[in-house]
Amino acid sequence: NVYNKNGYRNDKDLICRVTPINEDKSIEWNGSSYGMGILNVTEDSFSDGGELLNNDKKLIEKACEFVNAGVKILDIGGQSTRPNADFIDSK
Repeated sequence: NVYNKNGYRNDKDLICRVTPINEDKSIEWNGSSYGMGILNVTEDSFSDGGELLNNDKKLIEKACEFVNAGVKILDIGGQSTRPNADFIDSK
């Protein structure tokens, strides 16, 4: 499959939207719905108050709950978006 710079795959009569994940994988949006689970791992998380921060066991349990519920996308929020939050280095 060849995708252009906008993330579209061009076939004879088919154009579908894809989202690149890395060089080898992508999500092809084909009209289905995809559930997404959000795991916040910041100390000021509004949804869980930092419950998953520094608790790997609980984080993995929550991720497994999402997957078992049919979630196809896991968003791991490691950077706080509150005003003046410290920047988290990718290293």
